Amino acid sequence: MSDRIRLEDHRSSLVTPIGRASSKGDIRTKRETNIVWIQHLDRQGLEYGKAERQILIDRTRAGERLFLQYPGKESARDDSFQRPWDFRPKIELTDGTYGPDWSFGDVWDNLFVKLDVGTQESVEVARILSVLFYRMAFMMDHEEAPRVEAKTRDVHFPQERVSEYYPRGYGRLFRYKPPLEVVDALSSRFGDWGGMSLEGFLHLNDLMAWNEDVKYYYRETEGGSEEWNWPRTGRINNLLTHVSVLGIITGDLKLTRLLNKFQRQRGVATVTGDEAEIISKGLIG
Repeated sequence: MSDRIRLEDHRSSLVTPIGRASSKGDIRTKRETNIVWIQHLDRQGLEYGKAERQILIDRTRAGERLFLQYPGKESARDDSFQRPWDFRPKIELTDGTYGPDWSFGDVWDNLFVKLDVGTQESVEVARILSVLFYRMAFMMDHEEAPRVEAKTRDVHFPQERVSEYYPRGYGRLFRYKPPLEVVDALSSRFGDWGGMSLEGFLHLNDLMAWNEDVKYYYRETEGGSEEWNWPRTGRINNLLTHVSVLGIITGDLKLTRLLNKFQRQRGVATVTGDEAEIISKGLIG
């Protein structure tokens, strides 16, 4: 019997409703809770590139450690683009080294490198990933933690020496918990994702999306705007762009349409609900 990844084998774990960024849903509550969690971090004595702090936010079963390191580089800008709450996601690999500091473009490059466009299995995997990223965009797999106890350590520059861990308590947070049955199935055939496990890859993307929310929230509330334009900025737009890119791999989205999206939407290319349904072969809808 073939061990090839098949979409139908995971249908029960992946059936997903269309995400709605409405004020009546819980997506805004989850996003804003996590943004405020970052806002309230202790920054006393910290400065980007001089003295920073790492919070151990999660571990993968492969042994990788996911950190939230702050303050980030945009906190040090002296112009209108300054974002004091900026942080950077860090992944410590099993050998003790750090994984790459990825941009979203790096994620898309990795998807094309990892998934050999044109093979049936790659198409099936791309469809499954489209659901995982779609669910991540709308925080469908995030679980509430009323209080977070996290190991914390300080980073001293220029050598980037890290202190010993010390325990610290933090407030309410919604933490990403991917469907491990699906992650395990994909990992059995596609084990390495840019030098990390698939579980680590997904967590890193969630942290990147979280930081996007933080930056846009600050810009639109602390920067003089009256209200956070929450449905149209941050994590949702960036992660739905991942789904559009995967639509190129599945063959369901034309390259010209993707490029037109990037042009119209100023650097993102969000997938529509109808497109997501097609790319996921009906798992989303």
